[in-house]
Amino acid sequence: MGAAMTIQAAFLDEIRRALPRAGGIRGLILLPALALLGTLIPGRLGTAFLDPVYHALYTALAVLFAGTFAAQGFGGERERQFLMNWTGALPPVVLGKTLAAAAWGWLCWLLIYGASLAAMGGTGRPQSLPVITLIGAALLAAGGAWASAAAGALLGLTTMSAVTARQLHRLGFFFLLLMLVITPRLFPTDIQAALRGLLSWSAAGRTMAFTGALLILLGLALYRRALRQLAEQRTGLSIAP
Repeated sequence: MGAAMTIQAAFLDEIRRALPRAGGIRGLILLPALALLGTLIPGRLGTAFLDPVYHALYTALAVLFAGTFAAQGFGGERERQFLMNWTGALPPVVLGKTLAAAAWGWLCWLLIYGASLAAMGGTGRPQSLPVITLIGAALLAAGGAWASAAAGALLGLTTMSAVTARQLHRLGFFFLLLMLVITPRLFPTDIQAALRGLLSWSAAGRTMAFTGALLILLGLALYRRALRQLAEQRTGLSIAP
C-alpha cells in the first residue's frame, strides 16, 4: 500500500485479514458454536432472560473478541514490522486497524446476541423487552469493543508479542468481569439496591448507553497512548546505533 493510506483503506485491509486475526479456522468455528449455545440460554432462563442484567452481560463478548483481534493485529511479528517500517502518517493506519478490531468484536456480539434474541422470540412467551434496552446494549457493546480494541493494540505494541498480548488481555478481561460481579456485594444493602436500580426496566437502556459513551472516551485515551507508544518505538529504533 502507498504512503497515503487512509483510515478506510487500513480498516478494509484489516478486515480482509480477519481469518488469522480471529484465530484461524478454529476461531471461526467458535463463533457459530457460541451462537448455537446462545440459543439455549433463553429456553433455560425463561422469562428471567428479559432481565436487562443478562443483556448487559452479553456485551462482554464484544470486549473479548475485539481485544483479541487487536492484540494479533498489533503484536504479530509481521504486523509490527509493517508498522515500524511504514513511511506514511501513523494515525490513519493505527485508527483504521483499531476500528476494524472494534467492528469485529461488535459483529461477533451481534451474531451471538441476535441468535439468543431470535431463540427468545421462538419460545412463544410474551415479549416485553424495551427497545431502549436493545439500543443501550448495542451502544454498550460498541463502546466496550472500541475500548477493548484500543487496549489490545496498546498491549500488542507494548509486549511486542501477539500471544502475550492476548493472554494479558484475557487475564484483564476476566479480572474486571470478576470484580464487577463481586465488588457490588461488598457494599451495604441500600447501595446494592441503588446499583441494581441502574439496570432496572426503566433505567437499563440509559445506563448502558451512558456507560458505552464513557467507554468510547476511555478507548480514545487508550488509542492515543498506543499511538504514542508506537511513535516512541519508531523514534528509538531510528536513533539506535
